[in-house]
Amino acid sequence: MKKWSTKDIIIIALIGFLFGGIFLATSLVYVPLKAALGAVGYAPFANSILFGLWVMAGTGCCSSYSKTR
Repeated sequence: MKKWSTKDIIIIALIGFLFGGIFLATSLVYVPLKAALGAVGYAPFANSILFGLWVMAGTGCCSSYSKTR
């Protein structure tokens, strides 16, 4: 197993920063979506619709990191 270089740490930090922006945008979409779905009784489905974005960070980070090695 190789040691982490400065380049590796910077790439992982940039990926984390990118996904932080995506999560912030998702939270801005989530509140109106939950309100709209709550009016018809489907408020719990707002989590299900946006769940893939939360899973994307881990898989995106791992796949990007493996490509840089």
